[in-house]
Order: sequence, then structure tokens, then C-alpha cells
Amino acid sequence: MKKHIFSSLQIENGPHMVSKEDYRDGNQDLQVLLRTVVGTDYQSGVLTGPENPLNITLKDLLSALIGAAVHLWVFSRTFHSIDMTNTPLLQKYREAIATSCTDQSLFNLDVAVHQKLIKERDFEDLTIPRLTARHTDRFLAAVKILDSETQANEFRYSIEHIFKLAIRIRTSFLVAAETYVSFWPCRGQKINCNDMESPLMGNILENNVVRLPISPGLHVYAREKGMVEYNYPDNDKWDNATLKDTFQATILV
Repeated sequence: MKKHIFSSLQIENGPHMVSKEDYRDGNQDLQVLLRTVVGTDYQSGVLTGPENPLNITLKDLLSALIGAAVHLWVFSRTFHSIDMTNTPLLQKYREAIATSCTDQSLFNLDVAVHQKLIKERDFEDLTIPRLTARHTDRFLAAVKILDSETQANEFRYSIEHIFKLAIRIRTSFLVAAETYVSFWPCRGQKINCNDMESPLMGNILENNVVRLPISPGLHVYAREKGMVEYNYPDNDKWDNATLKDTFQATILV
């Protein structure tokens, strides 16, 4: 079964074309996001590719950058929340419980406690908005050099909505029965129809390549029973694991 996580971010701000000069400035976050989206080509200007110039519009680029931010900052990072701070005392309690429970009992207990916390009103009304605001502010600071429209209230609302959804999804990973591993298509790689889909590609040929990745995908694997893990699962660990399901990444071709 194939699914989608996010569609392309809709930004109606005209046919502005991003020049190579825009890529050379910006903070470190922008540099990392650009490298994730277009590789090292951004340093010399994506629009001047020797064989297949991209002509990336600002709308496409911002869509890709927010997708990369979700992949790097939310799905591929340890989950940090003050509500789940692992203090030394709490860790001792968890270790003591772990020595007296079977893996299945331990898993059921830890998941039940986390589920109760996640369902509390304070978590929805305070924790998720706080995490959302942190990622939104970071993203807007990164992309403000590209266009002044990125600082408009309407744009901020769109970004907040995407990060809030991503954080809720990331939170659900903690108590899910499976393990979710985020993946990001690389520009120029051959399209894998099982992992990727584009709203514009229709009946694509397998020899087509990714022009621009827009949003991450997720691979779903069986989960090992044990304590709830805040850390992001190591990608290498799942290279030979049996894939149970896929949430498709969004790309442009």
C-alpha cells in the first residue's frame, strides 16, 4: 500500500526565479537544506547545470526546503520534549522496571504511559505548539534571504501547519507498533515508483530521474519490543530488514 505524507506547499507569489546568487548567502541552516535538496550544485548555481538546467521557481524551492526541514529536523532527530525529559531519577526507575519485566510487558507499560501523556490536553495545547513555533522560527530565519514574502503571516501559517502535522506524526512514532524510518530522494537518482510519486508525473517510466525532491517518505518495519525510544532509528540497521509498508516521498520530474 502506497501513501503520501505531504503535498507540495502552495505559495502564490508569482513566477519569481531563484538565481544562483541567492544560494550563496544565508545562514548555516539554509546551506544544509539547500545541499539536501539540490546537492552541491547550489554552490555554483542550479540554473546552470551542464545537461539539464532545473529552472527552479521559488515556489518549488520553498516546497522542497520545508520538506527537507521536516526530514532533517523532525523525522531524523531525537525527539526532544520537556514533558519527556529523561532525568537521572526517572532513568533509574525505567532501568529497575526493565530488569523485572519481560520485553513484552515492559513495552506495553512504557507505551501506555507515553500514550497517556500524549493524550493530555497540556501536550496538545502547550508542547506541540511550542515545538512547532521553534521549528517555524528556525525555518523562516533560514529562508528569509530568498524572498521577503516568506515573512508574511500567511506563509508563516502554512509553515506552522506543516510542522505541527510533522510533529504529531513524529510523536505517534514513539508509541506505534512499527518502526518508521524517514528517507529523502536525491536529485538525479532514478525514480523508484514504490517509494516516490509526483502529482505531475502520471504514468512515468522507470528510467526517469528525480528533478527535485519535495517531501520525505517513510519506510515501515516491524518494531522490536522494549522501552520507548526517543532516538531516531539508525538507517543502516534496516538495510536488510523486511519492509512492511511505505509512505511515498513526493518529487518533481
